[in-house]
Amino acid sequence: MAIIKGAASKAVIYTRVSTEQQGEGTSLDSQFIACRAKAEQLGASVVASFQDMESGASYRSRHGLQSALTAIENGEADTLIIYDMSRYSRDSEHQQQILKRVQITGGRLAFCTLEVGDLSTPEQRLNFGMTGMFAEYERLKIRERTMTGREAKAKKGEQVGRSSSAFGYHVVTKTDVLRGEYPADQIGKYIILEAESKLAIEIFKRASEGNSLRGIAAWLMDQGVLAPQGGIEWSPSSVRAILKNPVYKGVGGYSKTITTRVENAKGGKSRVTRPNPNPITFEAPALVSVEMWDLCQRRMVDNKTLSSGPRARKWLLSGLIFCPLCGGSMTARLYGIGSRKMRLKPSSEWTHEERLNNATYKCSRSFMPLDKERRCPGTKIKAATVETEVLIRVAEYITNPRVMEDYWRERHAQESKPSSSGNITDWKRELKELQALEEATVDAQIQAVGLGVPTAIYTRKLEGIAHRRQELERQINQHHQGQRKTKSLKEMPKQNFGGDVEKILLGPPEQIPVLKKREILLQFVEKVIPNFNETKAIEIVFRPYSDT
Repeated sequence: MAIIKGAASKAVIYTRVSTEQQGEGTSLDSQFIACRAKAEQLGASVVASFQDMESGASYRSRHGLQSALTAIENGEADTLIIYDMSRYSRDSEHQQQILKRVQITGGRLAFCTLEVGDLSTPEQRLNFGMTGMFAEYERLKIRERTMTGREAKAKKGEQVGRSSSAFGYHVVTKTDVLRGEYPADQIGKYIILEAESKLAIEIFKRASEGNSLRGIAAWLMDQGVLAPQGGIEWSPSSVRAILKNPVYKGVGGYSKTITTRVENAKGGKSRVTRPNPNPITFEAPALVSVEMWDLCQRRMVDNKTLSSGPRARKWLLSGLIFCPLCGGSMTARLYGIGSRKMRLKPSSEWTHEERLNNATYKCSRSFMPLDKERRCPGTKIKAATVETEVLIRVAEYITNPRVMEDYWRERHAQESKPSSSGNITDWKRELKELQALEEATVDAQIQAVGLGVPTAIYTRKLEGIAHRRQELERQINQHHQGQRKTKSLKEMPKQNFGGDVEKILLGPPEQIPVLKKREILLQFVEKVIPNFNETKAIEIVFRPYSDT
């Protein structure tokens, strides 16, 4: 920002409109002209001007105002000129915060429509405060009138406060009426779109039959249907939003949620949204019956229950296989044309062969939103290849007599140890204490940054906390792994133990579930590492039951 030297007083101008549409007119220009005339009246030279085209609900998010205040705080100017109090702020708390930032560096405020003086006397401060309170009162009245008008329209059956229409519908807007596409009495009404509505009905039909959200999304993409927000990618959340919208059963609504601002742990304010116990509802043209809509809600709950739980119910090596490139965990995902066909039917109907032949294990860091330096290239291996080899090699390992001898010795020693539940309680309590200490350290670091104080000591403190947390989590995980004594292993007699376990590992998947095989792997396998650069494709690190 260029500063004109030699002037007795230097000023920055700040202008604001609430919307871009206002900015395209003359409001910003007329504010700037009036502010420049005010600068001439004060004998100040204008060194810079800043503007915002957004609501003044929070002054901290107004980048133009923040830049103007920074210029004052850096000594680049000593006067902040604004057209009137409504452009300054309509929130009395924000008004005082802005004033404090200006005055603490010896600066002053000036308005085109209001004489506030230098605010050095009680009378001037009283006048400024009263004017600010009236501006806040005006803001609250505007909001009250807006909300009252919207509620009145909603009670008449008009859909208000919605930027887009539900899939399969079009909500008539004022723009539609001005174009002559609909009569004026149709504003806010739901109009059924024939092509989209048939697809919406089919979505409910498939959901009622037990199809998963992901499967329905895959079907829509196969059909080439555009997503509600544009594009061809449908996500499970998009399908869920349709299935949970009561407008499809003929119930439109307004003010379904209530948003409030509450003070957070860092002293600021956060938005909290909760359901409105008394929303405004009205009739809308239904696409499905109430019975089908309710059935879909139950199906979604049932599907979530069936698909939730430990990963052991899904993939054999979850949590045991790690990337050879970065050391991160590898997760199994369905890929390819075959997997898309699988998603068209309920997951309960998938066969073991389908899952294995259409799935690959891939590094989880390859699809995380990390920077390029931390993202893994994404090496992957077919699930059928790695799972089959692991089961065969683990079966060979377990049938080794030396391994069985050490296993039973270790198992007897573990069962003879007293319970370590007390240690677990202490570790978990310390984790909570570390969380509180970390939050306090972060708050102190933020304050230090604001005061310009060195923060190296806080950085070292946070690193120590992170290290201790990792150590505690490792101890807790080791404890839980030691407690994973499955019922099947406990009931197996020592005689022919290896042979019985081998039958479970190599038994047909139709007779022996993956969960039962995985429970055995957890007892004997530390980790599995695919090695793509060596002849030996897979490295298995066994738990130390034997030195062989």
